[in-house]
Formats: sequence, structure tokens, C-alpha cells
Amino acid sequence: MGWFWILVLLLVAAIIWNVVSSPAESNNLNLPALYKSQLYIIKEQYVRDEIDKEEYEIEKRDLGV
Repeated sequence: MGWFWILVLLLVAAIIWNVVSSPAESNNLNLPALYKSQLYIIKEQYVRDEIDKEEYEIEKRDLGV
């Protein structure tokens, strides 16, 4: 019976660890906006050609980077 509870605790710990660590480790462009910084969003827009280099530099300067 003791092994059962140890396995349950390990399973719960693994699930919690996976949920907590996955947004920070993911380098996916499809992350929810909650996990993206303003600079990251501007970089994405520049890479996708939604904004030009001049606009990118202005936005970056406005953010203080």
C-alpha cells in the first residue's frame, strides 16, 4: 500500500512540474500572449514582415532596449 502512495505523489509532482515549466522552456511562436514580452511580440512582427525595420527600431527604442 505504501508503494501506491509514493507512485501517486510522484505522478502528481511530475504533472505539476510539467505544467509549471513548459511555458518558460517553450520557444514556440504560438505561445499565448500572456507568456510573451512586448519585445518578443515586436520581434515576431518584424520576422513575419508585418512591420518594417524602421518601425521595429522605433518600437524597440520606445521600450528602452
